[in-house]
Parts: sequence; structure tokens; C-alpha cells
Amino acid sequence: MQQVSIQYYSSPCGEIILASVDDELCLCDWNEMPCSVRNKLRLSRYMKAEFKIETSPILELAKKQLNEYFTGSRRTFNIPLHPIGTDFQKKVKGGYSMEKKDTNDLRQELMEAGDIDSYLRENQESFATAPVAGLLMEIYEQKNLSKAALARGAGMSEVYLHQVFAGRRNPSRDRLLCLCIGLSATVEETQKLLQYVGYAQLYPRNRRDAIVLYGLIHGQALTEINDKLFEENEKTLF
Repeated sequence: MQQVSIQYYSSPCGEIILASVDDELCLCDWNEMPCSVRNKLRLSRYMKAEFKIETSPILELAKKQLNEYFTGSRRTFNIPLHPIGTDFQKKVKGGYSMEKKDTNDLRQELMEAGDIDSYLRENQESFATAPVAGLLMEIYEQKNLSKAALARGAGMSEVYLHQVFAGRRNPSRDRLLCLCIGLSATVEETQKLLQYVGYAQLYPRNRRDAIVLYGLIHGQALTEINDKLFEENEKTLF
């Protein structure tokens, strides 16, 4: 059985559990959240692994970069990742380290490009063109959830939900967030899904987005998130 090394990191926002295998980070999660136990079980199931509390070079690197992030001297991470799960989930977990160009890089290239055709050709993989139905289905298939329960949790009719999954309707950003909340998607899954379909990711400096982010992190129901948005005079998600 494969062995996974585990360490705990005390951040200003709460305790984080870190896990590594084969010199790659395979888990970085809030240890006190309800989904933490589920994620560890999922990791153990996919990798057929047992956990051992011990450090490793990659875990020490992760703690170092987390220290830098929380003290404000680091904005991005460059830690080798070991993604598990479906193809979409692997893209989500691997996307941050695999992405070669950030938005600023692309903007600079666009300003310097001699013609648009070469820019489009050279940056084809950087464009957000993924169909929302397929990405949603990959997340949905990992959940023990009926379509009827998802529709209730997302605050929408079953008819509309089936149209989205059939590719006949493209949900707005708010509707997509409702679906992510109904699916109990992680923040990481939600952010990457928004990015893939061309919507702005949730931004912690935006008051409304911060309320939604908090709800996702803490597993709040859509009604609870909407109540808080209404209380703060922000537009509700539906």
C-alpha cells in the first residue's frame, strides 16, 4: 500500500492539512471543515494509500510558501502537484501549476502582437472555451446527489437543470454559482469552472464575492448565502 506523508499547518485562518506522495503535494485542505474527512477518505480510496504523520521535502516547501503567502510576500505557488480524481478534477488541481501564462502575460503579448492571427494560434490552450455541461457533469458524478436534490439545492427548476446538463442552456455566472453551491463544490472547483467557461472568478476583495466565497468554504446552503447577501444589501444569487 502506498504511503502518504501528512503535516498540519497553522495559518491565520485556521489549521490546514497537507499531504504529499512521490515528491508531489496531493492534499491541501482546511482541516476543520466538514468536507475535510470526506476528502481524506477520497484520497485514500483513489490512491489505495495509508497516512503517516511525517514531514517530507515537498511538505516543508509547501509550509514555507504558505508562510510567505500569509505574510504578504508571495502571491502564487509553484509546488509540484499530484492530482487525483476525474479528468476535470485533475485539471482543477493541476491547473495552477501547469498554466504557463497568466492574464498579465497574455495581455502583454496581445499589446506586442504584430497580428491577431498569430496571437490566437500561439495561445489557443489559454482560452476559456470548455462547455459548461460536461464540466458540471464531471463534478455531479462524484456526488451522491439526485438531480431533484441538486435542483432544490441550487434554487432552480428541474426543467432548467436538465436543459443545462443537456447543453441547451448556458447558465449565467450567478446561476453557475448556485449550481456549485448545490453540488457542494470546493472553492477550487468553483473557481476553475468559472474560469473555464469565461466568467470572472470569485474575488475576495469584492464584498459580494467574499460572502459567496465564505459560504462555499463553510458549506453553507444557498438560502443561507442569499440571506446574508440580502442582509448586506448585496444582490442575491437568484
